[in-house]
Amino acid sequence: MRRWRMYWEERHTAGYVIHKDRIYIVGGGRCDTPASPNRVFFNNVWSSADGVHWKLHTPVTTWDRQQCHVVAVFNNRHWVLEGWNSKNRSDVWYSENGDQ
Repeated sequence: MRRWRMYWEERHTAGYVIHKDRIYIVGGGRCDTPASPNRVFFNNVWSSADGVHWKLHTPVTTWDRQQCHVVAVFNNRHWVLEGWNSKNRSDVWYSENGDQ
């Protein structure tokens, strides 16, 4: 458990979805705190079938790095909706499988 926590500890605000028997972690980042005052944003996509072994699907997506976004599966696609990166975003993106 400690290893998993260290690996993903900067993903406080990632989007998560389960699709085709895999867990997907989509974007996200670390919020600012007194101990760590700088926000960190990600826009990559990872997945795992077991929660231990992870595959990087996309190191940098076409959508901007953001936090507090919504990720959903609809019509066999991953959808990334809105989010925040210095301002509220009003964008919608989709992927067939987490890859670009």
